[in-house]
Amino acid sequence: MSTQHKHFLTFDVEHWFEGYRHRGLGGWEGVTPQDHIIVERLFDLLSEHDQNATFFFTGRFAKDFPWLVRKCAELGHEVASHSYEHQAIARMASKDAFRDDLRASLNILSGLCGKAILGYRAPKWSVTPENQEWVLPILAEEGLAYDSSFFPMPRSDEARQNGKPLMIEFPDGRQLIEIPFSGYRFGPLCVPVSGGLYFRAFPNWITLLMLKQKERQGHCGMMYLHPYDLDRDSPKIAGGGMLFHLFRSYGVAQSWERLDRLLRLKRFISISSWITSNNRDLPRVAIGDTGN
Repeated sequence: MSTQHKHFLTFDVEHWFEGYRHRGLGGWEGVTPQDHIIVERLFDLLSEHDQNATFFFTGRFAKDFPWLVRKCAELGHEVASHSYEHQAIARMASKDAFRDDLRASLNILSGLCGKAILGYRAPKWSVTPENQEWVLPILAEEGLAYDSSFFPMPRSDEARQNGKPLMIEFPDGRQLIEIPFSGYRFGPLCVPVSGGLYFRAFPNWITLLMLKQKERQGHCGMMYLHPYDLDRDSPKIAGGGMLFHLFRSYGVAQSWERLDRLLRLKRFISISSWITSNNRDLPRVAIGDTGN
């Protein structure tokens, strides 16, 4: 196992029913939750491999399972924010609603783990070139050190297509590190291969190919998973359409074993540990230029 180059391992910890809730579907309210069981198994798996990760918790999940957030911090993993209500930014009523949701998540998470929260990931990767000029300053104003909410897409700038960390600078002097999701660059295309459905759909060798590409470029690759990506018994309810259910279930049966194999082959760290040890010699971008 290589000990020279480390990558980011992240988990978006939300209730299994958020995909249904996002689509306005009911029927999940009376189902016994079990995501906490998967998260505890993840703690054990990471301990077995002596690896660390960032866990982006929603505030609502933290309210339901406060002991799990405390345990995450006690084990040396990073606790970060995945919003409070797990609502995509575009669905929020206003900037004030976004700030209120963010503050609610930071308050409950910092109170449980006993220290300031450094990182944020928007639900459904919903920080975009269209809203970043007001979303990112709010994150900096509320004391966050980094955002990890950009997904590689055709209209993204070159740095984000490459998954390179950036130092975002604002007119008031504040700064925020941006750490985009990693995709594999194949010519002009940036193919997401290492998170959620993409991790489940692509074979391990393609994920490894992406990580090796990041190593050659001199920066960290990033992986992300949800508890339901690893849960063969994740509850299912009616509605949402055949395609949604296919996306939720495809490859789940093999995902736990695949993650275990990757942990044997590569070294992973939390985002905060990289930030605190990095010299921050990052490309600097003014907020008005980040979406170009």
